[in-house]
This record gives sequence, structure tokens and C-alpha cells, in this order.
Amino acid sequence: PHKEDANVTKLGRQRNAVQGYLASVAYADFCLGRILDAYEAMPKSERDNTIVVLWSDHGYHLGQKKHWKKATLWEESSEIPFIWVVPGLTSPGTLCHRPVDTMSVYPTLCKLMGLPVPDHVEGADIRQLLGNPHSKWDGKALSTMGYANHAVVDERYRYIRYEDGTEELYDHDTDPFEYTNLAGYGGMYNLIKSNLARFMPKADMKKWDLDFSQTCNDRYDSADTVKLCGDGTSFVARNPKSNCDFTPCPE
Repeated sequence: PHKEDANVTKLGRQRNAVQGYLASVAYADFCLGRILDAYEAMPKSERDNTIVVLWSDHGYHLGQKKHWKKATLWEESSEIPFIWVVPGLTSPGTLCHRPVDTMSVYPTLCKLMGLPVPDHVEGADIRQLLGNPHSKWDGKALSTMGYANHAVVDERYRYIRYEDGTEELYDHDTDPFEYTNLAGYGGMYNLIKSNLARFMPKADMKKWDLDFSQTCNDRYDSADTVKLCGDGTSFVARNPKSNCDFTPCPE
């Protein structure tokens, strides 16, 4: 069990934790309702020229698999609401069960508005699913947590690979709550893992070798405390032990 589960269980605060979560969701829902009320009050001509996209950054564990809060690559922590309203394309009340991720927001909005998609954007254009949620789709959804920990999901399986090489594989058709790890079963599951592994990132951001008990944020704006190196994948931060100069980029 995760240490947070041990703490919550030891204190007998499970009901309080769930209550607090539901209260925060109810308040967020209320705030969202205010925004949507304003949207509905807009003249029809303006609504017909407005795209609405609603999503959140992560799911949440409330004791499932002895975890609380987020910070896992399982379905419960990765699944989010993802709602689109595109005049002339989407239909009210339709559901789509195809796997997509939030990297699709940027390129899809670009395409819908007739703007060029920058070369560095890697997400999928999901316009075809917005128009027809049942259309053929071979896309995958990618989630990342921390350094070199990734999960890839298709319409049936979730494959997770951690930095230390540990693997998890779940069959959502027979195990929707992900209690049976099939990664070590061999046979056909090796083929499934290999197929999904092709969609894992080819490079990972380098770890920072810094003492985060010290900070340079009091001397620099937060946007100026990190920079991208010339290799396009490594980030370095200002080192408080070196007069807040940037840590050298890797050779």
C-alpha cells in the first residue's frame, strides 16, 4: 500500500477524504456552470463561432488499489473528462470510447481554425472522432509521470513501463479495475507489449542533479529558472550552489 493509504487508514479518515474530494468537485462544477451559463447567454451568432473544450489534468484515487490522490499511471489516475463542442461538427449527447490524450488539443484546434500546426507538435488531430465517434481509429493515448515512467493505452490494453524496467499490462475487457498484471505471462502478451511499446517516447528529459532544498526563485522570475539545451530534450536549472548560474548542458 502507498504511504498515504496507511496514513488515511490509520487515522480512520477515509470518509472525510472522500467527502472533501466530492466537495471540491461540486464547487468546481458550480464554477463551470457559471461559465456555461454565460456561454448559453451569448447571441447564437457568437456561439456558432465558438469552440468549447473541457478537460482536466488527471484523475484521482480514493482508496482504489490502496492509493489516494493522483501520481499513478493506472486508469483511475489517468482518465479525465474530455468534452468538445464544435459548431457544425459535434453532436450533442454523443460519446466516444476511442483512446486519445490531451496532446490532441493543440493540433486539433489548429486544424479547426485553419491555422498551421507547428513542426514540434506531436499530438493527433481528432477531428474525425469529433464528427463521428465511431469512426475507425488506431490512435493510442500516452501518459507520463515523472522521469521515464510511461503508460500507453489502446482500446483494450494498458501497458506501463517504469524507469527501472518494471512493467505492467492490463486487459480492460476482462479486468477494468486493473488488478491482474499480465506483463509477466509471456506468450501473446509479449506481442501486445511490443506493439504498445512502439508508442513510448523515444527520449526522456534528463534528470536535474540539484539540491531542491535550496532555490533561486527569490532572485529570478520562475520563467527564467529553467532553460532548454541545444539537444532539444534536456532541461537545466539554475544551481543555488553556483551563484544561481545555469547548470551546464550535457555534452
